[in-house]
Amino acid sequence: MELGVGALPEVRAELEAILASDKSLLGEVYRRTRDGQTPDDIRKIRGASRPNFVWNYLRTIRALLDQDLPTTPTVARGAATIFRSFLSQHDMSAATRAQLEQGLRILEQRAADPAGRRAEDEERSRLQARRKRTRFRAFMSTHYLTMCVIHMMRSRVIRS
Repeated sequence: MELGVGALPEVRAELEAILASDKSLLGEVYRRTRDGQTPDDIRKIRGASRPNFVWNYLRTIRALLDQDLPTTPTVARGAATIFRSFLSQHDMSAATRAQLEQGLRILEQRAADPAGRRAEDEERSRLQARRKRTRFRAFMSTHYLTMCVIHMMRSRVIRS
């Protein structure tokens, strides 16, 4: 079976059964999503301020069930951790084990890809620089506004 085109139906059914009984947060996210809850609903129930963890778990669930494997090194590394965990902690058929092992090999290659890691580092640097510029602009705008108010107040005091 070629990865990325979806899991075999019997493998998918077996993985869904494992997820449905899984006691970890991954299993909880799977069950809540299956039952119709949105990522924001799950975030609120878990008391998280950001839905990032839900997105990460949904991405890993998609990798497990559909063999739609993440390509970025950081996300691939996280999915590989879950694949390893599934392989070591759950009983499964030979076909399911083979599919997860094949997916794990690909995820590990993607996680270790130097070009992908460089691209992620560059994107992270660009985002950090943009955040710094935005914070500086916000600071300068606030500072400018404060100085204008102080100037206006002094002007009125002096004229009074």
